[in-house]
Amino acid sequence: MEHPGTKCKETGMAETRIGVIQKHLGTASERAAMSTTGLPLGSTFYETDTKLTYIFDLSNWFILPGVSGGSVAATTKTGSFTGFTGAEAKTTNITGISSNNPVIRRVSLWVSNDPTGDENINAKLGFYNADSMTEDELIIEFALSLTYTETNGGASATDTTDTVDDIGGLNDGDLIRYMGGTAENVRLTVTPSGTTLTFTALANTHADDTGIVRVAEIPEMFQLVDDDASNEIHIKLETLSAPSASMNVAISIDVQ
Repeated sequence: MEHPGTKCKETGMAETRIGVIQKHLGTASERAAMSTTGLPLGSTFYETDTKLTYIFDLSNWFILPGVSGGSVAATTKTGSFTGFTGAEAKTTNITGISSNNPVIRRVSLWVSNDPTGDENINAKLGFYNADSMTEDELIIEFALSLTYTETNGGASATDTTDTVDDIGGLNDGDLIRYMGGTAENVRLTVTPSGTTLTFTALANTHADDTGIVRVAEIPEMFQLVDDDASNEIHIKLETLSAPSASMNVAISIDVQ
């Protein structure tokens, strides 16, 4: 006996009985190039190189939770947002993605130049399903802060504390980046106080006035959809206040 039609909790759509499906086996590139014309709802594709199983919903492929397995190495993709001078939005497209439905494992974001003053700017980072990046194309959005300060006197290799110009926006557990010389990341181990930062040991020496920025970390795993079918990730960064001078922001994304 069949169950009567019910509503899907997430979408409100009626549940659909799946009949005959197709099961495919091949590489990620073969799945990406495969024609889906006439492909039945619920058909699956197992990628032999990524160990991921996808299910087809008549429009897109989606990773099948609880079925995909194996150890899949993430690919790190980078991009930038340049020239922030006010409370404004900038966009970028990360290209060369192997799928139009990539899984994002981790996102990191930081100020990448000297905006000439100490900064603590709230911002919004959004991922979209199309290059036009309109509000109705938003998939997921994160709130974060972008900070910039400088070391006041410099720091040496093995140091675990440093005096800086300003601690605004910095908290215990934050990852911070020393930008000058040999750039490196260390993590704050104590709540900043006064003008003092305490962190895991530095590996390199950094001169006076070296820039120090907070690395905004998004460790959440989420999946995207590229309706443009361009194998790109569409991203918008919006600052909610103006920096002291033109500011650039770098982004690093671990893509599965």
